[in-house]
Amino acid sequence: NDRHSGKQSASRILKENDPGQARMTSVDNAFDFRQSPFWAKYMNSIGWNVEIVDSIQIYIRKFPWVNAAFIKIQHPLGKIPFKKLDMLAKKYHVISIVIEPHAASYDERQFLQNGYQISSMHHAPTATRKINIQKPIKEIKSFFSENGKRNIKKAKKNNLKIHVVLTKDDRNNTYFEMFHTLQKTLTRLKKFYAPGYGESKKKNEALKNGSFFVFAYDKKEPI
Repeated sequence: NDRHSGKQSASRILKENDPGQARMTSVDNAFDFRQSPFWAKYMNSIGWNVEIVDSIQIYIRKFPWVNAAFIKIQHPLGKIPFKKLDMLAKKYHVISIVIEPHAASYDERQFLQNGYQISSMHHAPTATRKINIQKPIKEIKSFFSENGKRNIKKAKKNNLKIHVVLTKDDRNNTYFEMFHTLQKTLTRLKKFYAPGYGESKKKNEALKNGSFFVFAYDKKEPI
């Protein structure tokens, strides 16, 4: 099999795991949402098989018309069960495995010893910024980019109002429709990719009991 571990993730994580660096905080060590039952439900709804091996969720995509498949594992905590993963790969006739490691459990030597190599392929964001919101507000703000700080000042100046809606309370999908319309406008202006309506709706349904929308209003209009 052609095996991969994420290139940018690897280089970033090696730096964080350097003995000379500060010890990782509990936020760095946090469980990743892409290993949650909610995310597994979403992945299953868009055509991925989900297998759980040693508490790690493994996502398998079968190719149509051929007896072959592709595996990806996103940010798992704990040791990768390489031998069991090989058995799973044989079961599904897997031609490629991509693993996006978690910062708290990444050891490049283990991947290399088990036949994996650094890859430029990415199936999850190349970086995840986690901020401990139990910290003092001044310390939290220190994590913001200069552009983010300017946007906050601009929002205050224009008296924007923030409205939070629990997804489970959006019974007729009014707020989902609003969110999708705003997202579609933003992707057109900023020229970046976002899933289409069908996939976004499936994600909304899968995450309904554990997520929320945040809208900014300029007077009575969401922006």
